[in-house]
Amino acid sequence: MALAGVSVAALVWMVRGHVQALWRSTELKLYTGLILGATALVAAWTWTDTGGGADTIRESFFVVSSSISTTGFRVADWGHWVAAPQILLLVLIGMGSMAGSPGGGFRLLRVIEIMGIVRRELVMQLHPRAVVPVRVSGAVASEASLTRVHNFQILWVLAVAFGVFGISSLGGDLPTAVSGSISALATAGPGLGDLSGFADATVLAAPARAMLIALMFLGRLSIYPVVVVIGWGVGEVQRMRLR
Repeated sequence: MALAGVSVAALVWMVRGHVQALWRSTELKLYTGLILGATALVAAWTWTDTGGGADTIRESFFVVSSSISTTGFRVADWGHWVAAPQILLLVLIGMGSMAGSPGGGFRLLRVIEIMGIVRRELVMQLHPRAVVPVRVSGAVASEASLTRVHNFQILWVLAVAFGVFGISSLGGDLPTAVSGSISALATAGPGLGDLSGFADATVLAAPARAMLIALMFLGRLSIYPVVVVIGWGVGEVQRMRLR
């Protein structure tokens, strides 16, 4: 599962033994660091409840790998753990895997670019005339790519908000609506509330499941193609009316 969240390019570098290219990849270092760091935190938070020892570490590593790679396998009812690991795992599901991998989620490359944008804006608040490039793995990101990731962030948040509002309106509680929307858009599966443990989406009403289907469809197609098709369809309808 951890390998499934690695980009195809990085896997090719591994096979060919390009260690320097791997070391320069900020995204790969972030991905590895998140897995190791989150595993340590989850193990520490659940050490008492899960009995401690090697089983706790192994279970934590499995759950973290399943979450960040959006694979969705479950070996533990983490929806009934204390709040801290629940939130951490939900964040990992939302961020998702590396760009260019089979996994889903927002993608770590976009997270890195957004953090670079935030850093640049904070620096420019103090030094308005400064030129602060956003770098990813040592290369300067173009303004066009930063604009695209910013727009994608807005669309991603709007999609989650649409799901949360819809599921809540149909009777779902807030943990179920938030976690279900994020998990569906990230194409992962597990959630909190009514979707915690080993429950599946059949606990929700049919209209709420339909909303999750729409979010999973958006998440798998990465939103942009769907928005483009919808925009094209709306444009065609308007042209037909004008005729």
